[in-house]
Amino acid sequence: TGQRIVDIFFPIAKGGTVCVPGPFGSGKCVSGSTPVLLADGTIATMDELHNWSRQHGLSEGGALEEYFALNEPLPLFSFANNSISQSASKTFYRGASDTLLRVRTRSGRMAEVTPVHRLFKVSGTGEIVETKAEELKKGDYLAAVRKLDMQLADAKLDIYALEEARAVDEDTRNLVRQLVKKARVMDIPIDLPKITLYSITRKNGITPKLAWIKKICAALGEVPPTPVLLRGQRIGTAVRIPDKMTPQLAELIGLFAAEGYVREGRTLVFTNTDEALLGRFAELAKELFGIKAKIERQDGKAPNALLSSKVLADFVTYLAIGENAATKRVPGSVLSSSDDCVRAFLTGYYLGDGGISDGDVEISSASRKMQLSLSYALTRLGIMHSLAARKIAGKSYYRVFIRGLSNLASLYRTLNNCHKKIKLID
Repeated sequence: TGQRIVDIFFPIAKGGTVCVPGPFGSGKCVSGSTPVLLADGTIATMDELHNWSRQHGLSEGGALEEYFALNEPLPLFSFANNSISQSASKTFYRGASDTLLRVRTRSGRMAEVTPVHRLFKVSGTGEIVETKAEELKKGDYLAAVRKLDMQLADAKLDIYALEEARAVDEDTRNLVRQLVKKARVMDIPIDLPKITLYSITRKNGITPKLAWIKKICAALGEVPPTPVLLRGQRIGTAVRIPDKMTPQLAELIGLFAAEGYVREGRTLVFTNTDEALLGRFAELAKELFGIKAKIERQDGKAPNALLSSKVLADFVTYLAIGENAATKRVPGSVLSSSDDCVRAFLTGYYLGDGGISDGDVEISSASRKMQLSLSYALTRLGIMHSLAARKIAGKSYYRVFIRGLSNLASLYRTLNNCHKKIKLID
């Protein structure tokens, strides 16, 4: 776009390849691992955007330098005329560089850029001056984003991504039966075994998988219905799956991202010594999924709240919360939803992995991706913070700090203050 992207002041891994959305000569080269906040609220690295550009653009150049003319604009945020606004880039450039500079701020933000990359330096008179990275010196002040105003609707969730789940509510099953019969009368082929189609039409026949329903609807040009109840096997616990993100779902995801995991591919486990949090997790699960949590107590161990459902386990995988503690992050479906959902996720995650000591709030994670996505979420809501990392017994932990009365007050207003742990911030 010819405008500078502004979301480079966040921690990134070292890399030797530079990518940039924009025209040649724009001086915006950063390493491929640099995260970029897209206009839909999600985060992608420059490497990921490069792969996207290869699929959605025409390439010119070779191995050392590529230029893409994009088939569809890439929605971004830009800083222009002393304000942040949405923008879109129609081009993407990737090139090799023999030198990258690492720029680190006192608040813990870090970027790796080419020497001629221009950053926003704050002059002694308070003006923002575009300055080459190679010209910066220790003690210079850089402008960083304080708040992003994003008016987003709650993200829709694709229930049909759970292909092996079976629709068990009668309205959906009756509709599918009628569609199969209609296809038979009209001699419309459906890419499923005849015995499967025959069984679907019987009143007490097989329960259709979502993948089958999608194929049947596609053959007839029909919009797939939204099932009310799903289960993973012909005989199993039926659950509801929301078709869009909500604050309640975001809060449960926050709790699970902090203290949860999937056991043996079919049971959600939430671990906590706080009975109130176990109760809140169980309450949200009942409200959202219509399933009752079982409390598991073992001598010498923290109690667990268990949700036994293969469908829910697959749903968590679909949400891309992370496979383990080191890969967890704020899901894109939360970041691309309303501020209310972002606040709800932060509430759940803080209750699980946050705390306050000596007037400082700290949120800690074993995942750098979680630290990064939390930083974007807090910035979106206008909560100033700093980043740090430390090692304990050889294991890295990534920390987010909120300090100062005004910032603590903003955090307190943001979180749902019904829990005593949050009330301690007041």
